[in-house]
Amino acid sequence: MLFNINFPIKHGGRAGKSMLKCILSILILISSPLFSPGQDNPSCNEAWKIVQTIEKFHFEPRPVDDEFSALVFETFIDELDPEKMFFTQTEIARLEPFKLKIDDEIKSKNCDFLTEVTDLYKQKQEDVYHLLDSIEKQNWDITIVDSLVITEERNFHTKSELMEEWAKRLKLQIMASYVSGLDSGDFLQPPNKESFMEIQSKVIGRAKCRIQAKIEEERKLQDHVSGLFLNAIAHAFDPHTMYFKPETKDLFESMLSKETYSYGIEIFRNQSGKVEIYQIVPGSIAWNSNSLHEGDVILSVKAPGEEILDFDCLSMGEIYRFMVSPKHDHATFFILKKNGKEISIDLHKEKVEVEENVISSFILEGKHKVGYMNLPTFYSPMDGYSYLQEGCARDVATDLIKLKREGIEGLIFDLRDNGGGSMMEAIRLVGIFINFGAVTITSSSDKKLVTLKDDNRGTVFSQPLVILVNSYSASASELFAAAIQDYNRGVIVGRKTFGKSSAQIIIPADSYKKQSESQLSYGFQSGAESFLKITTGAFYRVDGTTHQKEGVIPDVILPTFFGEQEVGERAYKTALDLEKVDKKAYYYPLKPLPLDELRTNSEERINTHAGFQDIISDKVSDKQQLNEPEAKFSIPLEYQAFVRYYSEFIQEDNPKSETAPNRDNPYTVNNPEYVIEIAKMTDPKKKINQEVIADIQDDIYIEEGYHILSDLIDITNNNK
Repeated sequence: MLFNINFPIKHGGRAGKSMLKCILSILILISSPLFSPGQDNPSCNEAWKIVQTIEKFHFEPRPVDDEFSALVFETFIDELDPEKMFFTQTEIARLEPFKLKIDDEIKSKNCDFLTEVTDLYKQKQEDVYHLLDSIEKQNWDITIVDSLVITEERNFHTKSELMEEWAKRLKLQIMASYVSGLDSGDFLQPPNKESFMEIQSKVIGRAKCRIQAKIEEERKLQDHVSGLFLNAIAHAFDPHTMYFKPETKDLFESMLSKETYSYGIEIFRNQSGKVEIYQIVPGSIAWNSNSLHEGDVILSVKAPGEEILDFDCLSMGEIYRFMVSPKHDHATFFILKKNGKEISIDLHKEKVEVEENVISSFILEGKHKVGYMNLPTFYSPMDGYSYLQEGCARDVATDLIKLKREGIEGLIFDLRDNGGGSMMEAIRLVGIFINFGAVTITSSSDKKLVTLKDDNRGTVFSQPLVILVNSYSASASELFAAAIQDYNRGVIVGRKTFGKSSAQIIIPADSYKKQSESQLSYGFQSGAESFLKITTGAFYRVDGTTHQKEGVIPDVILPTFFGEQEVGERAYKTALDLEKVDKKAYYYPLKPLPLDELRTNSEERINTHAGFQDIISDKVSDKQQLNEPEAKFSIPLEYQAFVRYYSEFIQEDNPKSETAPNRDNPYTVNNPEYVIEIAKMTDPKKKINQEVIADIQDDIYIEEGYHILSDLIDITNNNK
């Protein structure tokens, strides 16, 4: 069985105010990646084991040579110091001689490079700690005109440049921390010296605390460095091959489920550097406690038999790993309430719905009554080593049957931002909309071609269909959209998809001991010390063509801000190159859809639609900026100028690229009859339901999808 997983990371290279959210996020300054696997000690033996397994089972393993070594080196250093805020040009020059030797070290189980980097990284942590110490003593004048320049391509600094960069970023975070605690009417009043120094001390103190925690716990630092190194080795084979420790694998798998065990709180680090609760999952243990609220700050946490963990001194990666770790199923949380009161509360994990992975269905009432369904991911439940039939395809079919009873004339199926999931669920889902026949062609490491089919005759839903996609619709989403397009079963609307046509499984990292792929237990052995998510196959359209690196091209293309940018599989250096395969697959497409007429009608609407015209005009100016030698912009560090900049930023809650409020909407959004009682059942469900309805009502892409579907319904009815 092929288990196809992908969660592409969104890339936003657009210069301007929309990037400020990304910039403010880096003001946290000290962080480690969420998927930073650990290891007992830097282990060259583990690196050798990973390479042996990947070479044996990967779909197209690349040679482990000097080119491979350079890829590992560049990826590793980039992940270890992504913001170029620790290593200077001097340290990189010191490491450069290893760049073409990593392949030889892996083969001989030599750890010289990893040992050198680990020691150097620890030294740089200490150096930056002392640098922060000196910066903390500075008396900054926030009336001096200055700015922090942000560029898309960051280079390593000299020692003096690095100190200046740290000082500017800290100054920016201090001002952001101060302003974020004020009402907008108080912005114009700059902080007095005492209050500024107090915030300065807290901001720099938290940064020092996180560094000191790494320095003092050497094992944690070794885990961090070695984990990134091992993952860089995996990534050198292709972008979707990854190295996991058990806790990271558990977190990854939870992304593909509509249920998980959780304390029921969602967190982020706010502009003041505190870990704040931004959402409490309705019905969870945290919700039912009646003691926690959005905006509360988590100061620390204590698991039974362990020391108290100060969240100020932990990176968000470390905090997330604590929250999802199966061994931490009960903990005491120490909370700072918004009223300044400190409380403690005991929480244990309970099974809750992963809201982001649950399908949602609505009815759009207008000229035509149509269904709208959003599928966030192709989830599939697991039982031991096998996959059950109770995944998203079954849930979609159940909802469609109920929607049909309410008289819908067509369906908008929204796969925007759906990063994939289970390939088998995608195949089952195609079967809901077609009679029977080939869905996709797969190839594994032995290059044997296999046609995967929908063998169940009949359909669950045969009315007109529109599929919404964008540049982040990937993997299983693309398999589904391509099959629907090949069968002329529905109209694909939106932007070119991500372009991932490879398939992955999760297996123990020492699987090289297995004699063949058929001996692999597809991936969920408890007790294994480490795992690999490894690319073991590829899938193709029923005519043998591939959308790898190219994406699925929509039948009707809609404007978007990111249409001109390099978003998708082709942006990865190690993306696989796939060619068309020659295999006869039997499928029975329906008669061609009236695409020319649908495109013409859509284009006429787009040309007079204020929201889409705003996108088109903004995209022209953005394209000019992106064609500059180096896209960059500045954030002011003089207080009054920063306040103006910040004020513009916080007003961007509803970007015009996503919505166009105060327009005549062609439909109203309603709950289907079968969910109305659920929506009324509890306040949290009712609130969430109302927010989702408002988002659908204001989404101009759903609006145009409705128009296209209405046109298709009219044309279909007229041709009967």
